[in-house]
Amino acid sequence: MLLTSGITQNIWDHEAVEAVVMVYGIIVIENGRMGSFQMIDHVACYIDPCFLWGVIIKGISPLMLNTKLRDVPRPTFIRDFVMEPNFTATLKSTKHLASNIRQLCFVCDDGGLINYIPGQFFKLGFDYQGNYLQRSYSIANCDEDPSDNKELLIAIAAVQEGKASQFFFHADPGCTVDVYGPYGMLLLPDTLPTRLILVATGTGVAPFRSMLPQLAKELVITNTSVHLLFGTRNHQELIYADDFRRFADVHTTFHFKACLSREVAQQSDEIHGHVQDALKLLQPNSATDHLMLCGNPNMVETLFTDLRQQGFGVKQVRQEKYVFAFR
Repeated sequence: MLLTSGITQNIWDHEAVEAVVMVYGIIVIENGRMGSFQMIDHVACYIDPCFLWGVIIKGISPLMLNTKLRDVPRPTFIRDFVMEPNFTATLKSTKHLASNIRQLCFVCDDGGLINYIPGQFFKLGFDYQGNYLQRSYSIANCDEDPSDNKELLIAIAAVQEGKASQFFFHADPGCTVDVYGPYGMLLLPDTLPTRLILVATGTGVAPFRSMLPQLAKELVITNTSVHLLFGTRNHQELIYADDFRRFADVHTTFHFKACLSREVAQQSDEIHGHVQDALKLLQPNSATDHLMLCGNPNMVETLFTDLRQQGFGVKQVRQEKYVFAFR
């Protein structure tokens, strides 16, 4: 989300926009396609209330409001300008996917549908120890029709001393949250390329799970080869691996590779190492490939930089970082 005034052209949806950075009350927008910077005055940016100004945001849909930055007291949190939630939801059930990862299932309180595009995320708002907090979570649903869905699945990794972790890991069915969104541009391209490479670490694999029904339809009519590289520390953190393996058994052009940094490989679709190692073996080709990166910000930044140096354009590499919040 963005709060802005004085903008006469809608550049926010342009895929060339890589990053938005707050610098002393001014937004600097890096235009990856042109390799230049544009200075735009009187603009504030927002991604999550846990972040202070200065945070880089990527792929966030805009919300245009007539709010001048110069009128905003500083320092402050942009959350003061957040719109009302789209709906409220109640926790229906929970499931431990790993010792440090929990899946939560929510239902809309008014009984309505929860619409989304595979790859997007929702923000959840909740009260914790007298403070109202919001956190962003990718959609882990695997629905045949995302427009006809009454449940919302998210996967949450425990963060030491994290307030959201404390809240959600101890939440019982029946607790309610505010839901904002959906947001995000980590979406499958309209036309699949010759080869699509999906790279994820940890719970960053959730949006790729949501894409499986869409991919199933596309792979029937295209010759696209899809590779999913999933990095975790150990086997027990390979959440949703069974879903991906079953999908690979049915669709011969879908290839799953588990990358274990702290344990040895036990199956033919596993390696000991990191997703970066597995990606090198695929020898990415800017002439034929499209990549999607999600998860640990260091991994995302490293791979994105490497790919840009290999000649990949901004439109060929979509990315979403998971940044832990403590506030």
